[in-house]
Amino acid sequence: MMRSIDPDILTSILQGGMALLSYLSLPLMIMPCKSQVWSFFQHVQHVEGGRALGSASVMSQMTLNLVFTLSSACLPGLLGFSTYGNLFVALSSTCGVWTSIILPALVLLYCEVLPSFRSGTLRKRQVLLVSWIFLVASFVSLMASSKCWR
Repeated sequence: MMRSIDPDILTSILQGGMALLSYLSLPLMIMPCKSQVWSFFQHVQHVEGGRALGSASVMSQMTLNLVFTLSSACLPGLLGFSTYGNLFVALSSTCGVWTSIILPALVLLYCEVLPSFRSGTLRKRQVLLVSWIFLVASFVSLMASSKCWR
């Protein structure tokens, strides 16, 4: 018979820290989405050159915040707990793979491999490293997606 172990106070502190970290980093994650929506509406309105999101009116920025906040708050109720949990795991694992593996590989490719390729001093080690990182990213993405949709 297995004995159940209740989490201790350190586990609760760690969970609270992760929740606080997620809450504080939300504006960094939502800003690209808001910028994309804002540029889409600028394109629909045929504004020449477009205005940056920072120069938008306060009412426009508050409306975008309200739309994203309400959609995030209502989504669990609309999808149900199980489906929302699967969606959350899929999105968070995709975001984690993107920010931890794919983005650094793209930076390495752009800053190291492409300039050395253009100058003719490309080293096999650089290509191998970037290829390995992309291979690991692909494997991790496939594993995460297979775990989410079983």
